[in-house]
Amino acid sequence: MHPIAKKLTQYAQNAVFLDTETTGLDKDSEIIEIAAIDINGEILLNTTVKPTQAFSDSNEAYQVHGIAYSELLHSPSWPQVQDQLLNIIAGRPLLIYNADFDTRLMNQTAYIHQYYEVEYNAVCMMKLYSEWHAAYTQEPKKRHRLIHAAEYCGVTVNNAHRALADCMTTLAIFRHMLANCDKLFDLNSYKQRNKRIKTVANEQGRLFGQTVVITGDLSRPRAEIQQIAADAGCRCTSSVSPKTTILVLGESDMAAPSSKEKRARELQAEGHPIQILSEAEFMALLDE
Repeated sequence: MHPIAKKLTQYAQNAVFLDTETTGLDKDSEIIEIAAIDINGEILLNTTVKPTQAFSDSNEAYQVHGIAYSELLHSPSWPQVQDQLLNIIAGRPLLIYNADFDTRLMNQTAYIHQYYEVEYNAVCMMKLYSEWHAAYTQEPKKRHRLIHAAEYCGVTVNNAHRALADCMTTLAIFRHMLANCDKLFDLNSYKQRNKRIKTVANEQGRLFGQTVVITGDLSRPRAEIQQIAADAGCRCTSSVSPKTTILVLGESDMAAPSSKEKRARELQAEGHPIQILSEAEFMALLDE
């Protein structure tokens, strides 16, 4: 199982998805809304929080989430909410999109309220999604905003920048990631599976005299196919040259021509008798 798939499967057991809305981003900002849900989408916590300082509708954060100070006057204070949250999570992992920000604001809010800070068991869904996306697309890891991750996963975003809505969006992204773990590319596994070995061609083999190059991802370990080929008399090399007589294309090279296939076709055009075969075709040739 892919390492990311293992993580997702583990988190799917008992994780809590959490999101917050705040009065801003700086060291004086406080949490004014928090929500938490479980893997089934059941709401565990959804409340506004009364801040210690008033803010106006010109507040930059207000322009994002639309939560006015007047709506918070009868909300519980952070110490009450923190106690409730800790009873809910009880050590369970918290999956938070941009966890560093939310956990900082949670403890910052506790400090402002002269309450104790907590070491949360938080997992950053933004970082986890970045790893998943890179493995899924075979593109470099990069930072993805929640709305962009949702769009890629086909998740409809409703009432964005409210805590509960963002929790639901994060959960939907998580479910999409979990459902598509079978398509993840594992570089370490790929390297191990496609590790080359030195072989000696069997002079008594039926295909003695053939020079074979194998490229791309294969359905079985490359070393295994190389050894089968060597036992059949093939000389296995790593690069295409005029001496090459067979080029074997792995599955990953079937969609678009690799540099080795392009070189082989150039040599074919020059009159060199190079066979270009799929893995299945090559294995059939070996079995003849």
